[in-house]
Amino acid sequence: MKKVTVHMWNEYVKGLTHSSGALYCDSCHQGKAEFLDKSDKKALAGWMDQEFTKKAKRTDGKEHSCSTCHGDPFNPDILAAWKK
Repeated sequence: MKKVTVHMWNEYVKGLTHSSGALYCDSCHQGKAEFLDKSDKKALAGWMDQEFTKKAKRTDGKEHSCSTCHGDPFNPDILAAWKK
């Protein structure tokens, strides 16, 4: 869990801002270690697009898209690699 937390901080919190202000762990997690319902991939993709792609901006000024976090080619399970 600590490895994932360090990556989340370095890859997201430090590199992104949210339309509602600064981005912090609780901006998404709201006190829960896991918060994404992955049972409906289409609903999850729509939610991620609305909450992260459209409302977040990169602090370096570059264009923000799904590939900012998931890479190109798209990797849906980025956390698995971080756990190693």
